[in-house]
Amino acid sequence: QTGYLYGIDASEEFAGHTVGRFKWRLPVLGKVWSTPIIEEGVAYLTTMGGYVYAVDLSEGLEIQDRELWRWKAGGAIAASPIIQDGKLLVGDFEGDFYSLDLNDRAANPSGENLASTEWKFEGSAWIWARGVVDGDTVYVSTLNGEIFALDLDSGRPLWTSPGQIEGQIVGDPILFSGPRGKSL
Repeated sequence: QTGYLYGIDASEEFAGHTVGRFKWRLPVLGKVWSTPIIEEGVAYLTTMGGYVYAVDLSEGLEIQDRELWRWKAGGAIAASPIIQDGKLLVGDFEGDFYSLDLNDRAANPSGENLASTEWKFEGSAWIWARGVVDGDTVYVSTLNGEIFALDLDSGRPLWTSPGQIEGQIVGDPILFSGPRGKSL
């Protein structure tokens, strides 16, 4: 199935009113269930087809020049990606959580000869929610109620759930400071 990323000009005026006008429409492989994230003029979006796309948002580009690179995960991706320290972090419905190096991907759009700075963590169930980063740790939750703390640089597990949470985790975890320190 095809999904789309749209560019809309929301600043045009007609008869004294601001109106939106479609500027472009980029087809992508799979429906888009998540919100793209934008950093330095590039939109990063995920699809239910299992793809991550990097899309150039610069003015005046032809549609075929907008896609900078795409990468295929092992399963569908429903969560929005997050970006931390030049890494794009996202999980998929295969239960895997990935760290992609944005600098390497920009330099090697074909995905060949990438440095070994990328990693994959194999979880236990669908990852529906976004990860949450705190310092050098990324927290990842799964649809079967588990939470993992991973080292941001290597993907190595620092700890797994202290116990199974009843129900499915579909919302993003939130970090907060409690009386005993940081909590999820």
